[in-house]
Amino acid sequence: MATIACLRPNPVSFPATTVVEITGIVNQPGNAVPAALAKSRRTCILGSMAAVLFRWINTVWFRRAFAFWLVFSAATVGLAQTTPQPAATALPVFPIQPGSSVEGNISDSSPAVRYSIDARAGDVLTLRMDATSGNLDPFLTLFGPDEELIDQDDDSGDGRNAAITTTLPRPGRYVIEASRYGQGSAATSTGTFRLTVEIAGLGQTDPADPLATIPNFGLTPAPGIVAYRVPTAAALDDLVPERYFAFGGERGDLVRVIMATTSGDLSPEVEILNRSLLSITSSAAQSRPTEAIAYATLPETGWYLIRSTRSSGAGNFDLYVDRLLAGQELTIGEAVTGEFTAGAPVVSYVFNARAGDLIAANLFATDSASSVTPEIRLLDLNLQTLAQGAGSRFATLRRAIPRSGTYILQGFNTNPRARGGFNPRGTGWPGGGGKRPSRPI
Repeated sequence: MATIACLRPNPVSFPATTVVEITGIVNQPGNAVPAALAKSRRTCILGSMAAVLFRWINTVWFRRAFAFWLVFSAATVGLAQTTPQPAATALPVFPIQPGSSVEGNISDSSPAVRYSIDARAGDVLTLRMDATSGNLDPFLTLFGPDEELIDQDDDSGDGRNAAITTTLPRPGRYVIEASRYGQGSAATSTGTFRLTVEIAGLGQTDPADPLATIPNFGLTPAPGIVAYRVPTAAALDDLVPERYFAFGGERGDLVRVIMATTSGDLSPEVEILNRSLLSITSSAAQSRPTEAIAYATLPETGWYLIRSTRSSGAGNFDLYVDRLLAGQELTIGEAVTGEFTAGAPVVSYVFNARAGDLIAANLFATDSASSVTPEIRLLDLNLQTLAQGAGSRFATLRRAIPRSGTYILQGFNTNPRARGGFNPRGTGWPGGGGKRPSRPI
């Protein structure tokens, strides 16, 4: 028989090393340790280790350390749950004008849309967000110039629609966020909406300003508002085969509109219209099946329309409006004068012409005492120089127009430090013939 003795730790003192003594059969060559003896040995060792661990846990310093760990863990978890997380991507902000309406869409991938409006202290701002399709439950939020919360609303409009009316505390740019009710997984409604913005009060814009208020174009739904160099996304399909957008511009602005397909098999078409819904597009281009481009020179300061449609297919597209230059229309017989300064050594004019027209233009320095040295250039819409001329006081050029469309006539002072007056003049003959009645270019 073998005996095994296990020495337990001293109940009074905690030794640095726990000794376990085993007596019995020694595993020498030729001697096999019985299975029962091996099992008893393991049991004895485990029991001794458990006794050591139990005694260690019951020490005062362990209990204090464990309590500190519990408090620290609870504080860390609470902090992680209450600290707001920054947004992954900032929402784009689209400018909107008072007195206008804009259409939008709320979905799981795009749960909010933001717009900006400039206003003055004392203005009364009225916002209405009405659901137009789906099960959308509209929610409106208004932020101030420093991104502070001004107001928010869920159901003050008709039914579940949202509405805000508030007096603005100070001047600046306010941001309107159109979204849906609920947060996180609780926000499930989707659909399209119409946002209407109205301003009244001390900050009412001068009614004599043609850009102060967007006119009623008589379209349903109302056109969306776009600004120069701010891309706008939309879609066309069998249910919505065309869309209208409005933008404001100055007389003489040379405007380019690009409509580019971003998904689907949409073959886009685009044109620029005046308030009477008549096309003022001077030329159009389609470099590839998924992109359409239109150009126009704005005849007067005010609001204009962009009509986006398709020749076939359906899909999403981006619309981009760009002012290539702020110019003036040059007309035959019109007395045009100007002045070159150090800050303005270039002047631009725009005109329309037909293929084959012969264009003659000159630029004359009217002040003989100045050191203005004129140069004149004829450009196409790609800003490529077609012809140019220079002289000490008088610059002239002649060129047959290669294709019908809009062209640019630019005058330069090649001595930019000089200051002095100038007089541009242009003539055009249809078909490049001889003495024929001149007409506006």
